[in-house]
Amino acid sequence: DDLGTDLIDLISMLFAEGTDFSLKLGYVYPQFLLKKFEGIKGIFASGRIRYVNFPMQSGSSRILTLMKRLYNVDTIRQALAQLRNVAPQTTFCTHLMINFPNESRDDFLASLALADDFDEVLFLNYSDNIDTPAARIFPKVSEAEVRRRLDLASDYANRHKSGRSAVIQDFNCIAPYNIRRQGGK
Repeated sequence: DDLGTDLIDLISMLFAEGTDFSLKLGYVYPQFLLKKFEGIKGIFASGRIRYVNFPMQSGSSRILTLMKRLYNVDTIRQALAQLRNVAPQTTFCTHLMINFPNESRDDFLASLALADDFDEVLFLNYSDNIDTPAARIFPKVSEAEVRRRLDLASDYANRHKSGRSAVIQDFNCIAPYNIRRQGGK
């Protein structure tokens, strides 16, 4: 909006230039989805958005508050349902962070439930980054519970979203956790 235009205007201008292409949108933040919903819905209704990533981060409102993410999960879910209705051909993706400090089992299960609303899910295992506010949140999820949740997320990804989702244990991994756990490379 700093130049008097936004993503909706840009996409509309691109679509006006021709009809022989579609778009893949990465990292459309949930706050933007809600703020610009009617414009986004119109763009999706064109049938020309083939992929979108809404990085939700968590299915738990409590954890989103700790993350300082200012959106309501239920409101986003309602918006997603409307977008799916007008754009059934679009692949919907999200990122969900698991094992965030202070995340309860119910918070984790809320993220698994939210994953059902997406075609592809990237589960990201939380790790502390020095000097970030999250690094100062306690208690941390125990190592034993981290492993249980990684296994549950892997089972979910492998059973419900096979070939379309991954569980990333850490950013130095050679293969996603769920693929290694399944006996892959």
